[in-house]
Amino acid sequence: MEKLKSLSYFRDLGGITTKDGNIVKKDVIFRCCDFTKISREDEELLRNNFYACIDLRAEDEVIMKPECFKDDSFYHHFPMLTNEENPAVTKETRTAILKRRMSEPGGMKGHITQLYRRIVNSERSRKYIKKIFNLLLNKDKEGIVAYHCTQGKDRTGMVSVSILLALGVDKEDIIKDYLGYNKHERFKRFMIQVGITTWQLSFKTGRELNSALIAIKRYINAAFDEMDKLFGGSDGYLRTGLGLTDEDLAKLKKLYLNKA
Repeated sequence: MEKLKSLSYFRDLGGITTKDGNIVKKDVIFRCCDFTKISREDEELLRNNFYACIDLRAEDEVIMKPECFKDDSFYHHFPMLTNEENPAVTKETRTAILKRRMSEPGGMKGHITQLYRRIVNSERSRKYIKKIFNLLLNKDKEGIVAYHCTQGKDRTGMVSVSILLALGVDKEDIIKDYLGYNKHERFKRFMIQVGITTWQLSFKTGRELNSALIAIKRYINAAFDEMDKLFGGSDGYLRTGLGLTDEDLAKLKKLYLNKA
């Protein structure tokens, strides 16, 4: 799949090496930001190449910014978090939401750390991640699978973690891949932080906002800690938390890995 010019974040999950030395297939599974600013050209390119487009945003987020593919048969809305857990951010509400998150224990970093734990321990989130695996397991024709939230970092990041775990990628390589998000749109994030700092006349506010815009090792480690706590590790998370069987895991590897 060629690079899409109008999307700020559209990244192939493929190319990562597993613990057994196999390689995740390229040009099959993609993680991305939402498609609200996609060009007509890129929209048509994707529409002609989709097997499944998976929207992870909460209900209010979708109402506020409808998905351009929402009427297509390949579109799936899997809201991993509730409106309360991940409210739709508008120009009118973003300051209040930011201040509310800053007032929580640990500030914005504390809030997002707990968000990653919630994705692991929430039956709702795990239900929708299992639905994604069902789509991957029952893929019966050519086409790409792409999943997204708004930024493509937290909910999208945890789906990526789950898929890579199922394919047998080492934890440290998963963390490295997760942190690769930070290579995306560095200048834009910097300008947002500067703008908020200037507007609010508060360096702390700008710093707190930046914590919500980047991938931090603490966040992903919190998810792994929660897997250990609830399921005895990542294997228990896959099998007990998500209900994947030996046959499921073997089929996923057959479908989405290139043998070394």
